[in-house]
Amino acid sequence: MGQGAYSTVFEGLMDLDGVQERVVLKRVKQGVEGAEEMVEMEALMNINASKGTARGAVAAFLGYCWVEPRDAAGELTPGLWLVWRYEGSNTLASYLNRRDGLDALAADLGVAPSDVIQTATGQILSALAELHAAGLVHRDLKPANIILAEAERRLKLIDLGGCADLRSGTNYVPGECIYDPLYCPPELYVLPTAGPHIAKSLLAQATSSMLWARHKPDRYDCWSAGITLLCLAVPTLRNDAALLRFQQELEAADYELDAWRASSRFVKPTDFAALDADGGAGWELARDLLRPRDIVVAADGAVDFVASSEVRRISAADALKHRFLERVFAPEPQRAAGSPKEQRVAPGPHLSDLPASPSPEPGANPAGVSGGGTGRRRVGGAGQGLLRGLKGALLGRPAGRPHPGMRATGHGDRD
Repeated sequence: MGQGAYSTVFEGLMDLDGVQERVVLKRVKQGVEGAEEMVEMEALMNINASKGTARGAVAAFLGYCWVEPRDAAGELTPGLWLVWRYEGSNTLASYLNRRDGLDALAADLGVAPSDVIQTATGQILSALAELHAAGLVHRDLKPANIILAEAERRLKLIDLGGCADLRSGTNYVPGECIYDPLYCPPELYVLPTAGPHIAKSLLAQATSSMLWARHKPDRYDCWSAGITLLCLAVPTLRNDAALLRFQQELEAADYELDAWRASSRFVKPTDFAALDADGGAGWELARDLLRPRDIVVAADGAVDFVASSEVRRISAADALKHRFLERVFAPEPQRAAGSPKEQRVAPGPHLSDLPASPSPEPGANPAGVSGGGTGRRRVGGAGQGLLRGLKGALLGRPAGRPHPGMRATGHGDRD
């Protein structure tokens, strides 16, 4: 289905008690520095997200297995494999890359074309609110990491390799950041760089909800949601070159969206029609999601947040109440961020007999495969001791362009 810097993605069939189910599988690339660590971390983040309030917000994770060298054959290579239920083959990026993208997205969501921007935005914000209520920050939200679950007619989040669990500190290291320069906020970090290493401090874990309340790390994702809203609503911004120019002009305008709009010359006034409708409701929401944070950068590069308790950028839960969404979206009550009521989940299924299924139709962007934007910094801290010993069998051959990026930055498919 595709490949990235650290892994290759396949579509296959899982045989469970005689019933075959379509699945998406990801294997670690051998001999690539940091690849096993990154994919192990993605497994942990999917497990964490599947336990509580975020379970319906992300692609359905079925489990993982470790293939021993003695069991390897053909495309079934040794090492860690992750498995998701197959939910669809189109990411939001694949729709935005089509001339009829919004009409196709509206049809697949089962809504009128006039409601598709609000519906998609509401579903993305709802997924983020659920993720944040579980104490998780995605840190790599963009159209390529949002997939349409066909059966549910709902947009879900994928690619949790950069996600951070700020309750336990899993996949979070102070001073390291996960970012795509086209979608990340100007502050770059979810917490001040001099903050505690949560994973190494029982006190920090015990007070993680206080850190969340003070510094509001969820607002990192809200900026990315604002950029995604612009991509949905402003046709000129649906390519990387235009987004890069937008980011440069926005920085020159001191990250004030109104000032950027007044000074920009490459976006036509008519391109804002969807945001200007209903008294500018959409533009108002975009502005609320893309408000800058007050930060201080020290001589050594350390970043601190100023007046964190008065962040102007709104949360995903508050954005769901915005008048731009009220006609088509009625959000369900959300739990307080960082304090989920967790649910027990059954262990992942035994994996066996995984023959490859036919290749996706031309032009489809397969489930779980990013396509566009730049890559991310690698973060450390992957835990050891993941479940090993489950066996699988995969036949077939991966297809798709290679990821030409780097660990820190680069274009391409899902990392």
